[in-house]
Amino acid sequence: MIQRTADFLQKHFLFFLPENLTHPWDYTAHFLVSFMGVILVFSICRLLRMNFKLSAIIASVLMFSAGGVKEVSDFKLNKNGIAEDLLSDALGVALALCLIIMSNRIKTRFRTGASKKYYRKI
Repeated sequence: MIQRTADFLQKHFLFFLPENLTHPWDYTAHFLVSFMGVILVFSICRLLRMNFKLSAIIASVLMFSAGGVKEVSDFKLNKNGIAEDLLSDALGVALALCLIIMSNRIKTRFRTGASKKYYRKI
């Protein structure tokens, strides 16, 4: 199941990476999958009219735990680089959350007119 999911992601979303995902390309794949996953899950939660903070928490916990489950399966298969892969997952989740929060603040600022008041002072 995990291998089929990895093959699907490699074929359709990570097509620009080399076929054989050895290190350091494996870290890049972990980072990108976590990054895209957080944005996708967050967008789905927001479409379902969930709260902003709850959507962000659900997306980040879901994607980080998915990375953790993958690393547990790698540990059972005696593969190396588990800590680095989890760090790549955490960095992808963190960057996606930073972009989501920044875009929300920009959207809120323009919606409330706070930016117009700021530009009048300049």
